[in-house]
Amino acid sequence: MNMVLPERGRLVLNQNVASGRSFEGFLELATKVGVGKIELRNDLPGAGPGGPDAASARALLDRSSLRVVAIDVLLRFNVLGRWDELMGELARLLKAAATYRAPAILLCPNCERGDSRSQQEAFADTVKALRQLSPLLEEKGLLGYVEPLGFPESSLRSLYSAQRAVRESGASCFRVVYDTFHHFLGPDRESDLEANCDVDLIGLVHVSGLRSQMPADRYRDEHRDLPDEHDLMNSREQVSRLLKLGYKGDVSFEPFVPRLRDLSIPDLTETLRAAVRYFSVPG
Repeated sequence: MNMVLPERGRLVLNQNVASGRSFEGFLELATKVGVGKIELRNDLPGAGPGGPDAASARALLDRSSLRVVAIDVLLRFNVLGRWDELMGELARLLKAAATYRAPAILLCPNCERGDSRSQQEAFADTVKALRQLSPLLEEKGLLGYVEPLGFPESSLRSLYSAQRAVRESGASCFRVVYDTFHHFLGPDRESDLEANCDVDLIGLVHVSGLRSQMPADRYRDEHRDLPDEHDLMNSREQVSRLLKLGYKGDVSFEPFVPRLRDLSIPDLTETLRAAVRYFSVPG
């Protein structure tokens, strides 16, 4: 296919690439790799939004040239029975978004095997949750990025269903995350992309790569590597199709594979630079 690739300025590093390292180390890594944007996670102890000293982390960010595109993640947002707990988690994320000047918060659906709801019930709860969350986000001027998860046990697996839920919520503060891994695992057919995908409702794209061949229902986050020419799910081709459809947003590298944690800083830097070269317009 005729490949269309994103410009370097649209590439983002998710904080997962520096799991186990300090916030300062993550900022230095992103700067060395040559991207200008980062995505923070609130579930990495001692670093960034989850760290004990947000003021110092904010000062480090201000001294860099990096911009935060989103904070990841509000989990199980579509389980209405845990609303009080969810509000506490959201309050912490809203505070972090203000601290780091993040324009968006990611929302992930329930993804547990014990979920007894039907697909219709889970979808209805998703719409209700979005309607209840929207005034809280709008009050702060924030966007909510809804990320469908392709795992079999997920309560929201489809990109197209997630976009439908956003539309049915009637709220203007929501967008959907297109994740190449979850799109690969989920039920959506590539042949339906042009007809069913509204790129104007995509707020962010997550990319990773798969190298291990196994049954689809056995893939988990720890199998997600950086994309390269050996990627079994063709993430670069997936993103190229979105760009051809008119997607104009950012593309964030979100690997989870444990091997990255064991690399030295020079080796990790070069590994990430190689991924950036592979995934962006040369130059």
